[in-house]
Amino acid sequence: MTLIGGGPSLGMPADATSSLSSGYVGSIVGGTTPDTPSPVKDYAVASAPPAGYQAAQGASTVTAGGAAQVPAGVDQAKVAAVLQAANQAVQALTALQSAHPELFAQQAAATASAASTTAGGAATAGVSQTPAQSGRGAQDGPGVFREILTKEELEKNPKLKGKLDPPTGGKVPKGVEVKTRADGTRVMTINIHAGAPAGKSTGSGQDIDALRDVARYVNAVNPDVVMVQELKGDKKAIPEMPSVLAHLIGASDMAFTPAKGNVKKSERSGTATFTRNGYTIDKAVNVDLPSEGDTSQRSAGVLAIRPPGGEAFTVVNAHLSHRPSVAASKRRKKQLDLLANIVKSIESTGSFAYTPAGASDAATATGFNQSKIVLGGDLNTTRNGRNGTIDAADAILGTANLTHTDELDEDDSVKTHIDHIYAHGFDATWIAQYEIARNELAKGDPTDHPTYIADIV
Repeated sequence: MTLIGGGPSLGMPADATSSLSSGYVGSIVGGTTPDTPSPVKDYAVASAPPAGYQAAQGASTVTAGGAAQVPAGVDQAKVAAVLQAANQAVQALTALQSAHPELFAQQAAATASAASTTAGGAATAGVSQTPAQSGRGAQDGPGVFREILTKEELEKNPKLKGKLDPPTGGKVPKGVEVKTRADGTRVMTINIHAGAPAGKSTGSGQDIDALRDVARYVNAVNPDVVMVQELKGDKKAIPEMPSVLAHLIGASDMAFTPAKGNVKKSERSGTATFTRNGYTIDKAVNVDLPSEGDTSQRSAGVLAIRPPGGEAFTVVNAHLSHRPSVAASKRRKKQLDLLANIVKSIESTGSFAYTPAGASDAATATGFNQSKIVLGGDLNTTRNGRNGTIDAADAILGTANLTHTDELDEDDSVKTHIDHIYAHGFDATWIAQYEIARNELAKGDPTDHPTYIADIV
């Protein structure tokens, strides 16, 4: 474990680090300090570093414990001095995180961004070697799942052995350029059909090769934020799909927001939002959507997503009722009305009241960016509605000052159908809609939806 080597690397104010013991803040555990032998890495410290600090540094946990056994020949006085300095540093870091949480979020983002790797001799931006390993964030609402299982844990299932490395090298869709940070934020929405090829059952028809083709496309287009619909957390043909997809696209963070957020794991199904290229998720909530009469329950994820070194913005990822009937259009109108009201409340106060997915009691979510908001997903309706104007997305979401990125970019050549991205407080510099090509899948299309992409600034 490496402790922070001084304030400037995190942009800390000078007084914030004045209590750190300068003689030992460098590599107190697992490295070298002045006159300190390496066996110190095996000893316990009285308290663990704050969670945000560990995430920022990718550090292993330093456990609390009793007296350590000092090997013969090691100066016990020096060991005691090191442990005392380590405790002081941990206390200072804990206080610093409480006072300046944004510094730790920024360092975590920078570390995740630096973890990108190169495959096949060509730069593969945003494909991390290991996704962030984290539990649910402290500010998340009920029914949000954040843990990304390790590759080793997932590969205990023979179905996944040798299938989790990020696929690269696929053909980039025409017109797509490799993204750089100067391009702003690239957002993608994609319905993955539960990892089943088009026309196949989302249960028995799941195929890891179809999901890998989806991931190959994501890695080629290189978005920063990926809004996914029809993702399952069960143990069918592709077990632990949220974690599997996180590894395949090199996600640095994830929030899985299934429609039944509090049911057993084998029944989870819904939306998930992944971040890449050093973007992180500050918090997420799982909003229950009105679904009476639908074939399945619906929900939406509302998240605060932070770009590297920047201010968090608000993202809403939704999957609405899918039938073409008038009754389904009326359900979609109710769902769109609820989402519009949530966005209007965020714009006004930065907070909103909601019912968590799978729950009955109301809750309140706070602390969301009021001026920069993105809403996207599989809305299962067109901009002008499917049955007259009952569920016209433009009109309903327009009441919340959300504008379709088609309008923001003014590109008339892109004709969206039911997958959309709306924004407030952003401009769009490029939009596209593409089908996903087959690479590893033996037959058929990897999913039954095209992807919709927007670069926003």
